[in-house]
Amino acid sequence: MNGPQKPRFKGVRAIGALAGDASAAAYRKFGFTEQKILTRWPEIAGEVLGRHTQPVKLSFPRGTTAGGTLTLAAQGAAALEVQHLTPMLIERVNRVFGYAAVAKIRIVQTQLERAEAPRRMPEPTAKEIADVAATLPPLEDARLRTALARLGAAINQRQAAARKPGENL
Repeated sequence: MNGPQKPRFKGVRAIGALAGDASAAAYRKFGFTEQKILTRWPEIAGEVLGRHTQPVKLSFPRGTTAGGTLTLAAQGAAALEVQHLTPMLIERVNRVFGYAAVAKIRIVQTQLERAEAPRRMPEPTAKEIADVAATLPPLEDARLRTALARLGAAINQRQAAARKPGENL
């Protein structure tokens, strides 16, 4: 048994660890050798500015990896704010790189296409839960009955929110 050994299974790996290698080529295509700029953008730019801007491209002068231009897509009035905060943004981006990788920022004003976070519905009230519980058949398990009533009230709440104003039931 002195021959080459097979690699051993070392446990479960996060999908992000595997996806990093696959996405690296796509990131490099747009000049993002350092993926942290994209993945940590809201942290780099700040929460508010991070929501209204997005890094698009990072280009460097031929043969160098310093003094580059970071192209940012900015939504609406955020473009003006980015213009005022350019020195701070350059400093923060360069801090991520660890050297003066970015020398200037180019701003492209556009509408950003981002998936909105789902709105969280408020918890059903005790009355809403009681109304649904009154429609349920008798159940031996009180916890199951309560859970079903809570679920039914939440479904009713979502359906009511989805209906257009003035629409009949």
